[in-house]
Amino acid sequence: MQPPPTPRRITFLIDTLAPGGAQTQLLRLASLLDRTRWVPTVAWYEDGPLALAVPPDVKVRSLGRRSQTDPLFLARLFDLLSTRGADLVHAWLPAPSAMAALMRRIPGRAPLVTAIRCSAHLLDARPRTGRLHRLAGLLGDRVTTNCRDVVPWLTASDIAAGRIQFIPNLVDAAAADHATASASEQAESLRRVGLDPSQRPILQVGRLDRFKAPEVLVRAWLLLRQRRPDVPPLLLVGEASEPHLVASLRRLAHGAGAGSEFVVAAPRPDVRTLMDAACVNVLASRSEGTPNVVMEAMAQGRLIIATRVGEVPRLVEEGVTGLLVPPDDETALADALGRVLDLDAAAAAAMGERARAAVRSTCAPGAIVDAYMSLYDDAVARPSRAEPGMFWRAARSLARRSH
Repeated sequence: MQPPPTPRRITFLIDTLAPGGAQTQLLRLASLLDRTRWVPTVAWYEDGPLALAVPPDVKVRSLGRRSQTDPLFLARLFDLLSTRGADLVHAWLPAPSAMAALMRRIPGRAPLVTAIRCSAHLLDARPRTGRLHRLAGLLGDRVTTNCRDVVPWLTASDIAAGRIQFIPNLVDAAAADHATASASEQAESLRRVGLDPSQRPILQVGRLDRFKAPEVLVRAWLLLRQRRPDVPPLLLVGEASEPHLVASLRRLAHGAGAGSEFVVAAPRPDVRTLMDAACVNVLASRSEGTPNVVMEAMAQGRLIIATRVGEVPRLVEEGVTGLLVPPDDETALADALGRVLDLDAAAAAAMGERARAAVRSTCAPGAIVDAYMSLYDDAVARPSRAEPGMFWRAARSLARRSH
């Protein structure tokens, strides 16, 4: 009889556990890994309270950074990244990845995997983010990405293709197992956000920032209101990370005489019920990796309209499991919303069921956890060598790509 495999310690490093797609995916992955031979710890360093609900089986550790140059934080981070603290480190997002990569080149550090959780479009739109991820990719051992268009972006940055692996987001078990909320539950959730429960709203869930492009959705909705009288209210649910943008959206709706039909709500625990209550879930983003909200709407069997960005066209099949539109095209989005409103109940239900089946097959948690474990095993077995001059070659590559 074969002895059980020796447990291995993995530390996930991230800047904050505030609400966000990357943070949610990290905690889901850590919870699932805890049932394997990998023993996870999630470490975060922005000073402040936890903002996300952490699964009870996930161990978290705050590194408590109080300033950019906090010496105690640096000492704790140095220890965390050593082989005394972990057999492997997986750093998520640009700043944690770059910090861990710089320390990776000090003897005694654990092998390092870094994670890019966005599309190449965002890396180009945010040059500092792009530079940090290039540095991490050049100095770390492996890179994971949840968007395939990042792979050529990385190889163009002198990072070997064999060190890069695309792994999509895993669908939340709670969404996959979610039973559609009752009519009374849906009505109550709509009342709580100030909407008439007799009208099923158009819904977008996600941060309210320029990359999610809520202004495009608002303009498309107003355009559709000019065409037909039966347009339902519009509900946006998400963190107002750009308050000035939210204020401009309110002015836009009020200026068109639609202020009472336009509602913005903060993140809330009954969001799945609101997704059930909506006539359609929309994601008007300019940039995405593998968006959680699209996967979760599909897993709940809901109608979805999304933009052709990142991995979305591989998740949503046009006209079969949802509708796709170009980013920044309010006319196309208004047309798609009109098509949804014209669907009869049977056709809408059939599209939702096809979406549910599709996302469960492509984003099944078991297969995705297996892909991560295989990557982790390989990174531990074959860490990259800290070759002489590696840091300066990385610096030259960054300088060359910056011009």
